[in-house]
Amino acid sequence: MKVSFKPVGAQKEFFNDDETKLLHLSAGFGFGKTTILLYKMMKLSRLNFPFHGGLVVPTFTDFKRDVMPSFESLFDKHKIKARFHGSDHYYQFPWSPGRLYIATAERKLRGPNWAYAGINELTLIPFIRYQEVIGRVRVYRDWE
Repeated sequence: MKVSFKPVGAQKEFFNDDETKLLHLSAGFGFGKTTILLYKMMKLSRLNFPFHGGLVVPTFTDFKRDVMPSFESLFDKHKIKARFHGSDHYYQFPWSPGRLYIATAERKLRGPNWAYAGINELTLIPFIRYQEVIGRVRVYRDWE
């Protein structure tokens, strides 16, 4: 499956960097930070097949208002048959049995083991949640 899009400048660097352990993208309003993050989450789900990942947002309201519509737009644009499981808060992509779990910074992040993770609106979450997200990424693929 191939998804074609044209990231620009820092978006391109962010999307193409598969080596940096802690990768951050800062830019102004309207730059497309959420969109490129969602493309990156889909890419990481493929690269980390068959393992689960996570995406953390400040609140579930932020997810429903910003992230979910952006994902739906990307799925429609590229004809991706992904599904969101509302009761368990995860996306299932057609290319992997691994799930992309959605979590919020509203409460402590406990339990999951992820192969990759992303944070939308990093500056809106407490630093302790950032540390918890990093602590959840502990499934490593043997690339050899």
